[in-house]
Amino acid sequence: MDMDFPWQPLEVFRRVVGRMAEELAGTVVEEGAEIEEGAKVEGRIYLARGARILRGAYVRGPAWVGENTVIREGAHIHPNTVIGRDCTIGPYCEVSGCVGNRCRITHCVEFGGIVLDGSYFVHYCELSGIFGERSEIGAGTTVGTRRFDDEPNEVIVRGVRHRVPFSGVLFGDYSRTGVGAMIMPGRIVGPSAVVGPGVVLTHNVEPFTMVLVKQEQEVRPWGREVYDR
Repeated sequence: MDMDFPWQPLEVFRRVVGRMAEELAGTVVEEGAEIEEGAKVEGRIYLARGARILRGAYVRGPAWVGENTVIREGAHIHPNTVIGRDCTIGPYCEVSGCVGNRCRITHCVEFGGIVLDGSYFVHYCELSGIFGERSEIGAGTTVGTRRFDDEPNEVIVRGVRHRVPFSGVLFGDYSRTGVGAMIMPGRIVGPSAVVGPGVVLTHNVEPFTMVLVKQEQEVRPWGREVYDR
């Protein structure tokens, strides 16, 4: 399949994982891998050497877990998910799609899409789309997946608007967000760009650019006497 647009890796992944599922005849647990008592596994999974699924985790196959990756308590892995080596997934997160090597997806993150090697998603995030290598997403970052006028999502590539059956955002390598960032659906954040804390992002961000909120604050006197009234 030729890829001309930045959202097309998702389509390729879906095709590839479909073929992988056809070839996975049953559950395979390699030497040194472990499914702890109390973990819940449904369907066919492949567990590479040294990988572990801990008590309280829930993995729904077909799914693939790479070498020395740990699926921690409360993590929920959806069908057709591929996770690379040396990752930590959880606790208490939800993952669907393709996760590269050496990634960390931690407490209360919901992620669907593709994330490349060395990325770090911290707690309380809602993420969907494609994230490049060494992406770091700050706590509480939220990605919009649907427009509230119910129109198709649009992605602007080189000044041209494309209406696409794509839900989420597109982040380049080494991109970051600060805590509480909100990104509207279909936005592109270029390589080494930063979306700062509290930003509501409605436009694309050029590579090597930081977007920050400029806010006005009011400071008032305050004391414990307020609570004693």
